[in-house]
Amino acid sequence: MGGTGLGKRVGGVLLTILGVLLLVGGLAGLTISVNAIALVVVLLGGGSLVVGVKLLLVGETALRQARASAQAQAGTSRGAIFSMQGVQDLLEVFEDNLTITPRGFLGFMNKGFKGTKTIPFASISATQFKAAGPVFSGFIQFSIPGGNESRGGVFSGTKDENTLMFGRQKNNELATRIKNHIESRLRELRTKQTPQLPNNLADELQSLGQMRDQGILSEAEFTSSKKKLLG
Repeated sequence: MGGTGLGKRVGGVLLTILGVLLLVGGLAGLTISVNAIALVVVLLGGGSLVVGVKLLLVGETALRQARASAQAQAGTSRGAIFSMQGVQDLLEVFEDNLTITPRGFLGFMNKGFKGTKTIPFASISATQFKAAGPVFSGFIQFSIPGGNESRGGVFSGTKDENTLMFGRQKNNELATRIKNHIESRLRELRTKQTPQLPNNLADELQSLGQMRDQGILSEAEFTSSKKKLLG
């Protein structure tokens, strides 16, 4: 009996450690999940270690699927073109801006009580992307003028409010699509912001330049004529 009791206590400790690792890993965040029920059942002697582990895994899988579905629906209802849950943040991409919202235990530990940050596409000067690997997380980083982006890769990116970190290689496809969409929108915005001279005006300026180069117009006459053309 003593050995059985000791085994249950050891099993309970091991299961508790496993539950904490899952929670800290960002799978459950700060909410009470099915894991909590599994822990209570096992620690009170209502099941074995194996049953508890199975409940942990099944419960977390169901919880993660439900959260992902709810987040996708919420993003769609707000008009988001893309929605991606990262390691500690939720990224939502809209027509003219994106938002990064800290979520879960890691989001709270690394970014405190910071709320949603909105970044207009017009404010983004560059993007950085690293695909997730078998061990290390990937990230998408957005550089903005006057921003204080981290330069230390994945580990520094945990505290960077302009960075979305994501795990698992299967998420690389969605992250790449988001990156390509944002860069495409940035190119469109920059093209619109570049002033285009009418063809006839460009031709006249070119003609004035040629006459100056040929000595037909003096530099002063060229400058005066150009000012008149440009208004």
